[in-house]
Amino acid sequence: MIKTEHGTYHRESWESYCHILLKIKYDLDYQDIPASTSGDYGIEGFTADGIVFQCYCPDDEMDSKTLYKNQVDKVTRDLKKLEKNKKELLELLQGKKIKTWVFLTPIVKNKELVKHCKVKAKEYKEDKKLSDLIEKDFNVVVQTEKDYLIEIHKKNKLINEKIFFDIENINEEEVVDWKACADSLVIETLIRKSSKLFENESEPEKSIKINKFIDTQIKNFIKGQKVIERMKKHYALVYEKQSRVKSTIASDLEMEVMLNEEPPKKLLKTALGNYKTAMKSEKMEDNFEIGVLNDLGQEAIASWLMECLLDF
Repeated sequence: MIKTEHGTYHRESWESYCHILLKIKYDLDYQDIPASTSGDYGIEGFTADGIVFQCYCPDDEMDSKTLYKNQVDKVTRDLKKLEKNKKELLELLQGKKIKTWVFLTPIVKNKELVKHCKVKAKEYKEDKKLSDLIEKDFNVVVQTEKDYLIEIHKKNKLINEKIFFDIENINEEEVVDWKACADSLVIETLIRKSSKLFENESEPEKSIKINKFIDTQIKNFIKGQKVIERMKKHYALVYEKQSRVKSTIASDLEMEVMLNEEPPKKLLKTALGNYKTAMKSEKMEDNFEIGVLNDLGQEAIASWLMECLLDF
């Protein structure tokens, strides 16, 4: 099984997944080829305007070197089938020449694969025996799931599958590294605010709770930032909506803190509640799993504690 940011695949599930994404992207212009014959032809599907697709996914995780070798071998082997099956392909494509041969694979770990495809494209363009099958500007390209993020999002909405980011919990080493790189003023701010949260506690429990709270906020901030980075990269429109929600809450927060007489702990809960309410009003729960929304909420609180917005 190959695990990526958007799913876990093996050979058959990846092929099925590709067909779904291509049908979403091209609609009726995409035609998949029955599995019983696709292996013989060297393509899994094609579009009406001359784009053909070959899918590849190994059944097991591989290191970068092994994956690259297997992908290169697959590209080379299946391109050879263009000449071998030229007669059948001409009938299948009804005279439409191939302009692009797409190698669809979940993940690419070595950029040399792209170079290999460019070399093969030049080689096949110069093969006069294939002039009636491929266009003069024939190209061989590599695509991964990242080229179909819009289609993945549409597919998730169709089957009511919500977005989830597989991000590991932050360990103590990451917290130590963050503290070492952080502005001393940020650390001092966290210590000051945390002390107020536990000012009625007695030692040594007070110091223990303060240190634990600070470390928790740092973990929440680091993890939340990783979530936001993924969201910004893969779901730009949703990221922008989330940013607007956070910005709107933040703009009102400073004044609310000044006028609010609630104790610090209750003020924290109120701020988090306001954030969650705003996210719900924007129907963000329709897009993300609850774990992602929690990570975003905790990141917001942590970032506000590190700034002057959420003060007490």
